[in-house]
Amino acid sequence: MAGSPLSAWPALRREAGELFVCRELDERARVLDMNRRLLPYARVAIVLLLLAGIAGVPAYGWRPLAAMLLAAACHEAVQRRLSALRRPELALVVMLIAIQTILAGGIALAHGPQLFLLSILTFPLMFAAAVFPIRIGFLVTVLSLVLLLAVGLGLDAVTVWHLPPILLCAAINLVTLPLIMEAACALDAESRSTVVVDPLTGLLNRVALAPRLAELRTHAEVTGLPVAVIVGDLDRFKLVNDEHGHAAGDVALKEVAYCLRKGFGPFQQIYRLGGEEFLILLADTDAHNAGEVADQLRQAIAAPRAQGPQLTMSFGTADSSPEEGFDFESVFKRADAALYDAKGAGRNRVRIAGHGAESSVEPVGAARPTAGVLDPAQLRRDVVAREAPTSGARVLDAQRRVDRHGSDRSWLIPDAISRAHLLDLAQRLTHRAAGGYALGFVSVLVAAPYYGWWILVPGFVTGVIFNLIISQLDRFRRPEYALGLGALLAQTGGACGLLVAHGEILFDLPVLVALVAGVSVVLPARGVVIGVLFTVAAMAGVAVVHGGHQIAANPSLLVLPVALTATVGLIGAGVGRSDTDHRGLAIIDPLTGMLNRAALETKRLAVTHAANLTGEPVAIAVGDLDHFKALNDRYGHAVGDAALSEVAARIRSRLRAFESAYRVGGEEFVVLLPGAVAADAAALAERIRVAVSQEPIEGVPVTISIGVAASEPGEPFDYDALFAVADAALYKAKREGRNRVHCPSTKGPRPRSRHPVAA
Repeated sequence: MAGSPLSAWPALRREAGELFVCRELDERARVLDMNRRLLPYARVAIVLLLLAGIAGVPAYGWRPLAAMLLAAACHEAVQRRLSALRRPELALVVMLIAIQTILAGGIALAHGPQLFLLSILTFPLMFAAAVFPIRIGFLVTVLSLVLLLAVGLGLDAVTVWHLPPILLCAAINLVTLPLIMEAACALDAESRSTVVVDPLTGLLNRVALAPRLAELRTHAEVTGLPVAVIVGDLDRFKLVNDEHGHAAGDVALKEVAYCLRKGFGPFQQIYRLGGEEFLILLADTDAHNAGEVADQLRQAIAAPRAQGPQLTMSFGTADSSPEEGFDFESVFKRADAALYDAKGAGRNRVRIAGHGAESSVEPVGAARPTAGVLDPAQLRRDVVAREAPTSGARVLDAQRRVDRHGSDRSWLIPDAISRAHLLDLAQRLTHRAAGGYALGFVSVLVAAPYYGWWILVPGFVTGVIFNLIISQLDRFRRPEYALGLGALLAQTGGACGLLVAHGEILFDLPVLVALVAGVSVVLPARGVVIGVLFTVAAMAGVAVVHGGHQIAANPSLLVLPVALTATVGLIGAGVGRSDTDHRGLAIIDPLTGMLNRAALETKRLAVTHAANLTGEPVAIAVGDLDHFKALNDRYGHAVGDAALSEVAARIRSRLRAFESAYRVGGEEFVVLLPGAVAADAAALAERIRVAVSQEPIEGVPVTISIGVAASEPGEPFDYDALFAVADAALYKAKREGRNRVHCPSTKGPRPRSRHPVAA
């Protein structure tokens, strides 16, 4: 029917089908974001390439330099107009193909030892590998390889016939570096996906909401059609958690998410705002059609369950007006008011909000000072986190300042979070980039029959040692130093292999860049600078030993590989920074700034390993805000969000730097206390309880109940078993009156606060 609630999705499918370069909208967003991130590095690389071109003028003439200048002008022209283009990703691909063709033409028109210029084609190819999906990187690589072979064979087929490595090594290096960079970018793409997905339900989260709102505002302006908002909230979900435990509550949330996803096509975006609150946005749909969709969802969720508690859900819907456009805050406010009207009318209902003050649905029952509205400032922060992740990393930086502990710091790594990222990224990248490193070794293997088999030995031995270090990296107290020293050792082995060659082997200097491509992604900036400088020194040493007179006559023989090394280091550092930023955001709850479930899963493994190795006790404190659902119902989501943020800050203020706190659900928090016995953990929980309840938040009294459990010194640490004990202690504290701490190993609950509960 006309105006069907799902009528927007065929249009979205057509839009996605029109994307030639990117198959999905998320892919397109990553391409544009990586291009923006790497643009400063691209300009530095252009300057380095031009310097190499100037250095090569005496040997090659002005034509290669002219080609470089034309390629640079092409790059700048496209980048400056990119924001105005309808398909910017397609323009970037065309730009790269044009640049590769121009550079290949410049090499063909040069005079002198042109085969040494073939590595120029690697510069644009590295950016293609870092920015585009692997299929586009593959196509650009194939094109570059064809150009390289055509130019190489066309220029000096006689030299290539008598000395095949001079062309084969250039071709292998042209493939090796993009392979390594594409492996790093695949990990970055995985990290980006975890930023916007709620780990429990698999639905999108608040971070993903911000860019979608920007798209819908533009869409509404262009089409003049309404945008509908559906807000859903599980009924009496607090009772599910209280009576059946958090595990049953988690299962219920997953089932609800499944029901919501079933009602829509693959392009529909559904968001979990927090706790048991969900949001759906429908383009080109009015509130009444959205109400029909919501009622179908309500019936699906209310269907009898084979096991577990019965669930129902209330919904409110509202839409934008064509005259005013899509103002999300306003539409959400009316949908939220309609939701609470449904709650007040008996729950398990759908209510539709009209336009204007008189026709808008108001909540039934106790008046609320303000309807629940998503904080606009928070949404702006989410836009920054999505559109400019380097700024979004400020959330992570703030958490690092809270969690920093002196013993975790080193000259290379600021804190334990960064070290965990380094460990995981190094091991995953080594596995994914194995093919690229193997090709790098093949480059030396191809040259061995012509320059002596001894050139294989140093690189092979040090490469084996480096891989052993990578495989055992988590056993080192300072793994960043082990990784850096192992990389320098491997680079030394590669340089020594070139040094023992019989004859001039300057054409294979770029083989030393392969290791820089991988290590620069993993190590922080200081480590990248050291790695680049060390590689440059190694290249200079090989050049002086094997071709000092050639370098004096043609400095570009050394300047060009050095420029390539610096470029690869810059690109790798940019990709690594992107991965770190997104991985950081993926473990930080965007509302409170606390660590989330994903971070807890990682931490529990590390704590379990350490506790079982040392026999040290571990304590767990599980906290839950009292009557938080009533607070949300009475004062709105805006006040509820403010309460959660402030409670998180008060919890962190009572912890030492090496103690970690996590938000694991709507109003549920976990504190992990390595080395703490039950009495110490109960005392800390009491300090947290007092900190939370001592002052009202937004004028509303807020209290928390906490359950504590601890393993005994010397006994194995089982997180799941201990969490179950702490969770049971939490609910005993709830049953005994709330606003208290209960620990089975201590003498009983702590005294209640003088502040009343919130509802």
